[in-house]
Amino acid sequence: FEGDALYANLFTYESKAEEDSVFEAHEKYIDIQVVLEGEEIIGFETVDKLTPKTEFSEEGDYILYHLNDSYDKVRLAPGELAIIFPKEPHAPGIAACDNKPARVRKLVVKVLA
Repeated sequence: FEGDALYANLFTYESKAEEDSVFEAHEKYIDIQVVLEGEEIIGFETVDKLTPKTEFSEEGDYILYHLNDSYDKVRLAPGELAIIFPKEPHAPGIAACDNKPARVRKLVVKVLA
């Protein structure tokens, strides 16, 4: 919509089993993640409780962290959203029903912070 300052991506995917998920965090962008179809869980944790899995990617504006054993979970159904600020680790796309993958369609709006 506004070049690099504001843009959106539309995703359709199979949610992941919890053990296949990772945390990610961004430096420059706020994520507004809106579930359009299906359901998913987004995990949230603080950086001090996570172990990096990758180095920070300037080009992709992300760093990945290993999933830990205990974290906060938010279940999103159609029409619900999560606003995730820079440096807030989150694990999107976790299967919401008995840890079984299911189809999810989601809009992710990126806002330059």
